[in-house]
Parts: sequence; structure tokens; C-alpha cells
Amino acid sequence: MNRLLLVFLILLGAGAVAAAYWLLTDKERRIIEAQIPADVLETVDTSRYSTYPVVLQRFSKQDCVLVVFPADLPSNVTMQIYDSTGFGKLKSGERHVASMEYPLRLGKWMKKPLVNLSGQPDGDYFTRLSYCNFGGFIQITLQTAAPAAK
Repeated sequence: MNRLLLVFLILLGAGAVAAAYWLLTDKERRIIEAQIPADVLETVDTSRYSTYPVVLQRFSKQDCVLVVFPADLPSNVTMQIYDSTGFGKLKSGERHVASMEYPLRLGKWMKKPLVNLSGQPDGDYFTRLSYCNFGGFIQITLQTAAPAAK
């Protein structure tokens, strides 16, 4: 039993060293943060599936991409995010479309209204916020810029 524990600790230590090495020596990673103003949330209407477009351009797939919503949202706000396929299903009338979970985990953990699109493929994402008598979609288009020619 002690040998198994020792092997586990060695593997855990080796994994931590490898992760630290990757973080310190990997390509430069940028943080791209988009702040969504509070007045934007009042202009979208869920009943018509209208969207407010936000275009985010990152420089590499390793960049950290965060979409931050106003901090003064009510505590009973619900957030969901869909890719373009899921949003298309919602528009066509499907009622039970699964939302994406990964982009919302960081916001839930930090207890802040934000969407983390880090590591997601380029494309359109639709964030739905709803509370009280409000509901709306924010369309986020994620693009990776082509590297500059040298």
C-alpha cells in the first residue's frame, strides 16, 4: 500500500512539473476580455431570437477569451450558451436543447456573470441571459486572426 501511495505521489509531482513547464515555456498567451454594457441587455428580445452581435478576435487558440457581463445582474439570473447548431435548433422550435457547460464553469466557480470561450473553436456562440421579465441572446463570434506575414 505504501508503494502505491509513493508511486502516486511521484506521478502527481511529475505532472505538476510538466504543467508548470508548459505554462512557462509555451507560446505567449493573451487575455482577451469583452465587457458587455448593461444597456445592451435591454435591447435584445428572446421572443424574436434577436441577437446583439459581439465579435472577438484572438491571436491564437491558446489565448484566454472571456466575455464579462455586468456585475450588478440580479442573483436569480440564469445563463446558458449554445453553439450555432444548438441555437438553430432553438430557433426551429426544439424545446430541449442542451446548452454548453464548459464555458460557464469559470463564472459559476467565481460567482460572476462571465463566459469563458478559451479553447473553443472559431464560430458563433449565443449566450442567453434570463431573469424576471428579461431574456435575450448575445451573439459572440469568435475568430482567430491569421498570423502576420514576416
